[in-house]
Amino acid sequence: MLSEMNTPRTSPRMQPSVPPRLEINRLLAAAVVNSQFRHLLLNDPAVALADGYLGTSFSLEEDERLLLLSLRAESLQDLAGQLLAAFSEASIPVSQVAFAAWPGTQQA
Repeated sequence: MLSEMNTPRTSPRMQPSVPPRLEINRLLAAAVVNSQFRHLLLNDPAVALADGYLGTSFSLEEDERLLLLSLRAESLQDLAGQLLAAFSEASIPVSQVAFAAWPGTQQA
């Protein structure tokens, strides 16, 4: 009886939710383990997101997708740092950030 009292109980409301930015984590993990995907992500993120990795697509939130398409990074470490900085700015929605145009394209 005593052990029952010491065991924490969770209600359905207390169940853990899906970790935030899970798809970004999956995307970065794919880039870590595969140099071709990493190169594509850094040089043509639109194609990397459209093609996915080994037949698996990434279900990114729209703000995540727009952010990834707007960033320019020389390395995966640089990309991760830029993502972290952007997501840390909780007071500024990603949709209000000024995005740089991809070389050779026009800004809307």
